[in-house]
Amino acid sequence: MKDNVLLISPEFFYYHKIFKRGIEELGYRCDWYSDRPSTNFLTKATLRVSPKLMGGKINKYLNTILKETTNNKYKYVVVIMGEVLSEQFVKSLKESHPTAKYIYVFWDSIVNFGMGLKLVKYFDQVYTTDRGDAKKYKYNFIPLFYNQYIDTTKKETEYDFSFIGTIKHGKNAKINALINEMSKEYKSAYIYKYIQGKSVLMFYKRKYKQEFKDDKLSDFKYDKLDSKTAIDVFKKSKYILDVPMNKQKALTERCFNAMYLGKKLITTNKDIVNYDFYNENNIYVYREEKGIDFNSKFFNSKFEPIEGYEKYSLSNWLKTLLK
Repeated sequence: MKDNVLLISPEFFYYHKIFKRGIEELGYRCDWYSDRPSTNFLTKATLRVSPKLMGGKINKYLNTILKETTNNKYKYVVVIMGEVLSEQFVKSLKESHPTAKYIYVFWDSIVNFGMGLKLVKYFDQVYTTDRGDAKKYKYNFIPLFYNQYIDTTKKETEYDFSFIGTIKHGKNAKINALINEMSKEYKSAYIYKYIQGKSVLMFYKRKYKQEFKDDKLSDFKYDKLDSKTAIDVFKKSKYILDVPMNKQKALTERCFNAMYLGKKLITTNKDIVNYDFYNENNIYVYREEKGIDFNSKFFNSKFEPIEGYEKYSLSNWLKTLLK
């Protein structure tokens, strides 16, 4: 009989699906639940601004999880972020499953998700993808991973550079600056600046006038790009641009996927130089105040294969959690 794993994680893009698939391929049976009662924009916005308004809906959802899982015996309970999880919910979960090992993962920097700090005392192991947070709070550092399920078949280059990502306050100015810099030297680009809706953009334009003053409605996309299309774009790109959210120090999965695909990466994340796969032939750290040196080694060399890179696979990431 297979051991059971209870996974509670955000339902964003395809991550929850590959987590479940990866856990099952390691030989476990996996029950997955979202870490919030709904993923629509109104729910997400309310949780950010005034979570008390969602109290009734949240309690009902958490009680549903408890009821549906009470008769299962879990070897591991894994929580990634756990946005609406309460201390009482975790206590009740532990009462129902006292022999399970409880594992918590900070997917984002704690400065962006401090609410997780109230939960970690109930967990046996705590991991974070942020190197600074690991040092500050004495948690286990676990970098993100590349998606081992993506198709790595090479494609002819169509774009000099590409950017695919969600736009929020602070990030928009950075990506615009980087795109403008790259456009001085390269003309063929694929830009997909996703935002949750036109109403969100108008809100940003009112609240952050300086940052969004030059942006038009047509500069943004309002539907999420499916993962297969995004990967195809990356495979057709000479350079992949990466701009994480404000205050985010953890590397995005985009960084790891770029290396897995053998694609050159241009990122604003300075911490990438501290990773063992950093190579100035493959990775360029962009600083707006310095601009881009198109005469650098990065722009005048081929991608250099990375030895031992498989340790950053999703499979190994999950093996670390499920020791």
